[in-house]
Order: sequence, then C-alpha cells, then structure tokens
Amino acid sequence: MRKTVSDRPWDIVFSVHNDLLFSAHELSGMGLALNLHPALPNLPGIGHDVIPILEQHPEVGVTLHEIIEKVDSGTIFHTERFPLPQGASRSWVRQVTQALCLHLLEWSARIVRQAPSAKEARLALWTKGNGMGQHWAETRRTRNQIAQLVEHARICNPESPVLQ
Repeated sequence: MRKTVSDRPWDIVFSVHNDLLFSAHELSGMGLALNLHPALPNLPGIGHDVIPILEQHPEVGVTLHEIIEKVDSGTIFHTERFPLPQGASRSWVRQVTQALCLHLLEWSARIVRQAPSAKEARLALWTKGNGMGQHWAETRRTRNQIAQLVEHARICNPESPVLQ
C-alpha cells in the first residue's frame, strides 16, 4: 500500500477507520488528505470505543479532519454526534461510530466531488462543516493504557459494558 500511495500524486485521499499513519513524504503527494476519525475531537488517537463508556461521556461521534504529520491534529472540518445511553456496550459504540463515519463520508464526498480542485474542496468543507472553533484535546492514550483500562474494568466488573 505504501508504494501505491507514494508512487504518484493524489488530489484527494480519504482515510476511514485506518491505523496507517502517512509519512511527511506521503502527505506531500496528496493535495488534500482527509481522515474520518471514529471519535470526537476530545478523543484523539485510540480508545474511541472504550473511553466514552468508562468516563461516562454524554455522547459519541466522529470527526472529519485534515491529515497532517501529527496524528489527529489537523484542521477539523465537521463532527457528527450521537447521545451515549447509560449502559451502552463497546460494540454499540463501534456500530454507532461506524454508521456516523459512513454518513460523514457521504456528506464530505458530495462536497469534494463538486469542487474543481483540492484547494476548493478544503475551502468548501471548511465553510459547510461545523468544525470552526473545534480543537483537538491534548491527551492521547497509548494502546497499553487502553488495555490497562479494559483490564481494570474486567477485574472490577466482569459484566462491564466496555467488555461487551
């Protein structure tokens, strides 16, 4: 995949539920690199299906943003939100965020398709989206930290929704 990405220039790239991190060289060949992150800007990085449950967030959601070299730090174009009911399971969070990602992909693809260039697409997403004024949280958790949180939940409550 890396060879395909770096072998030629790309006007617009969409990354959806993807753990592949693009290098600066790869990003330099993309006119506009977009990511559909399966969480709201308060949860950059990983843990979208664990943290909202453990921290009892009022909602879950997804973020459309520009990919830059630092993970989940680029300009936020749009977010979609959905209430998180008490007792929601990890699989429920995943299903909801996947559905929201698909909805946001359709929305953004319609906008991008109508733009004559990557620059115009970026501007259109910025003006039509609700991302203005939204910023990424600074806290990023590691895979090890997420695993420890899940293990702690398992020990404290084997029936925890985060385990389902």
